[in-house]
Amino acid sequence: MDSFLSLIGVRKWLFVCNYYKHFICMFLLVS
Repeated sequence: MDSFLSLIGVRKWLFVCNYYKHFICMFLLVS
């Protein structure tokens, strides 16, 4: 179950990264 939730988290993360054109990605990676 944990791996399943993890997969959803990764997919959501990638979607968010694409949606915000990596702005949020870079900000979170730096912090």
